[in-house]
Amino acid sequence: MRHFPTRRKRRSLALLSLGYGGSMLAFRGTLLLSLPAILEDASDRGRVVSTCQLTYMVVKPVVQALSDDVDARTMLLASEVSTAVVFACLPLASSLRGWQVLVAALMACQAPHAPAATRLLTSHFEQHERGAAFSTMNAATNLVSCVLPFVVVRGTQLLGSWRRLYVTIAAAVAGIALIQALAMDVVANDDVVVGGRETKKPESEEDHLTRPGRSSSSSSSSSLVLVLRRRIV
Repeated sequence: MRHFPTRRKRRSLALLSLGYGGSMLAFRGTLLLSLPAILEDASDRGRVVSTCQLTYMVVKPVVQALSDDVDARTMLLASEVSTAVVFACLPLASSLRGWQVLVAALMACQAPHAPAATRLLTSHFEQHERGAAFSTMNAATNLVSCVLPFVVVRGTQLLGSWRRLYVTIAAAVAGIALIQALAMDVVANDDVVVGGRETKKPESEEDHLTRPGRSSSSSSSSSLVLVLRRRIV
């Protein structure tokens, strides 16, 4: 069974919660709070919100289904960086169509975040520890959601316009992605603890056979030898 130091688990969870909560700054809540000051026509605001919801409804299940074949770390960082870029571009939208396109792109960029964070969490926490870990990530999201109205209203007042607020939020999300990229080796580390000391996870014979770089024919023949050896034993 794989074991991780408590400190490493906490640092891993802190990184995931930071990204999970921080991504809420560039999500639906900010759009809903700021749209009345951006689009005067209520029907236009409705179209933008509908585009937001429909895009997320379609893209998220697709991304979840495809997440098994994509590296979780790459998916997480790509989601955050692309979210920051699209959110920074929202102030450039000059028409309803432009807002719909950028909002759809924003939701498509946000969709992979949850599957990626979930995969990283489940692969680094034992089954009996995942309840508390998931609760911590959700608590980070709820905390940001609770303070978001104050952040949007007060931030707009301090910065002078919603455009500057959007750029500031985009910079914050990009900064979180940078922090995670620099410290993600803590999350992805496969060290184990044996006798109070950290050692590398021993490579099993099966892992050695399926290690990248070996030819398929060599791997298949070695696997056959392994199966015959087990049956003899």
